[in-house]
Amino acid sequence: MSYDAAYRASDRYFGAEPDEFLFAHLGALEPACSVLDLGMGQGRNALWLARRGFRVEGIEPSEPARAMVQELAAREGLEIGVHAGTFQEFVAEEASFQAVLVLGLIPILSRHDLQLLRQRVDGWLAPSGVVVVSAFTTADPSYARIASEWTSDGSNSFLDAEGSRRTFLLPGELSRLFSGYQVLHHEEALGEEHRHGDGPPHRHAWARAMLRSKA
Repeated sequence: MSYDAAYRASDRYFGAEPDEFLFAHLGALEPACSVLDLGMGQGRNALWLARRGFRVEGIEPSEPARAMVQELAAREGLEIGVHAGTFQEFVAEEASFQAVLVLGLIPILSRHDLQLLRQRVDGWLAPSGVVVVSAFTTADPSYARIASEWTSDGSNSFLDAEGSRRTFLLPGELSRLFSGYQVLHHEEALGEEHRHGDGPPHRHAWARAMLRSKA
């Protein structure tokens, strides 16, 4: 799919409210700590955190999405560092952030990039930092259809004819991806029905976790 087109068509393509798992477990983050948001989108998490005093930087490849975040931040007098590109391209000093958000990104990453993601998060997080991460699991209602119609490109990872990717994790795999981290909160469940923009209602089977790096 074209995220540029989706973001131009809807100013709240993924909704206006923050991720529900982040909302429920915000207390695990140190107040006003530095946060890196990978795949910031239209800023629903970054803006919400900045309004609460967190020091937020976000990475986002879509220019329309970045422009919206910058416009809203300027209108509200919020300071959010907005970086163009992807997490693979982003450069920051070691241990720069006390929290990293990886919300909604894993489903569009290849298996190779999942390993790179772990390496980058390890490097960016300060000691005892927190990663907030989510993924689709193979219990997702769309899994069987995608597995049968799309082309396999790794373990439970698939490409469609236009090159769009969907990667699903096995039950328990999200915690294993961040082995060595302390699990603060973890859940795997079928989410509530929702929609993106004017698309059809649907549900996802989510794995979500808050994990703390070593001190």
